[in-house]
Amino acid sequence: MPFVTKEFFLTDSTKAFMFLENSLGYSSKEAQKIIDKARLYYPNGEIIKKSQIIFGKVCLDIFEPQAFLKPIFVHRDFAIFHKPHNLLTHPKGKFSHQSLCDSIKGIFGKDANPVHRLDFETSGIVLASLHKDAEIKLKKMFEVNMVRKIYRAWVWGRIEKEMMIDLKILSPNKEQKKQSLGIRSRIDKNGKEALTFIKPLDIREDRTLLEIFPITGRTHQIRIHLFAIGHSIINEPLYGVDDKEACLYLDHKLESKKQLFLHARSLDFCYEGQRYFFSVDENFLDLSK
Repeated sequence: MPFVTKEFFLTDSTKAFMFLENSLGYSSKEAQKIIDKARLYYPNGEIIKKSQIIFGKVCLDIFEPQAFLKPIFVHRDFAIFHKPHNLLTHPKGKFSHQSLCDSIKGIFGKDANPVHRLDFETSGIVLASLHKDAEIKLKKMFEVNMVRKIYRAWVWGRIEKEMMIDLKILSPNKEQKKQSLGIRSRIDKNGKEALTFIKPLDIREDRTLLEIFPITGRTHQIRIHLFAIGHSIINEPLYGVDDKEACLYLDHKLESKKQLFLHARSLDFCYEGQRYFFSVDENFLDLSK
């Protein structure tokens, strides 16, 4: 259970953010995040605001990670993890589900973080920084496309030639994400440039195994691009299904047992003059089942 609730009793009145910073040792950024996520509140459930004067008993939901995955490689600045399918990269809200961050922070401490993320449904390699300086360097490498990523996926339909998918993607804004199915991105001429190169590796009846090279990194890029060209990923729960089915999936997402046939297979990058290449084979379920 990553989040635990702890109670504190303040004998002197103080501002909420000062309590978090001065009494509990959080940085300004961390204190702001706690306030924004509504993790500081009174026992009656009243949410405490940043500059609110607080006194007496208050409750704080604290993230206490418990490691359950071991890294497959450790460097002084970063570590490589193999994320299973149906596991969040970051914890969501104040729920008690596991996330990859449990293992990253549980092993390497609170300053260790995923440098990028994979969707809940997607399995594969994730790069984590072990301290803030490394996080800045590694995230910059992703921003300027200095990290080469390769995915594999089984899709519906026969694809016999390699191709570049060049379709702009419009991601939902903060308000849209709060709406039903607001998590979905869409193909839109007003969206951001999105490029995905695909190469067929195997064809079995009405299904194709693809090797996939995302040139850009938009939210749900591979999933929405493959749906847009008429070749949805097998077991895709959001794109290429009707709204009712997608809503039902989102309502019970954390209990899902289905495997999306999409796997982040490898990462290839140079760091401080040294080239690193990491690869983990996909563990797809039997297609015949």
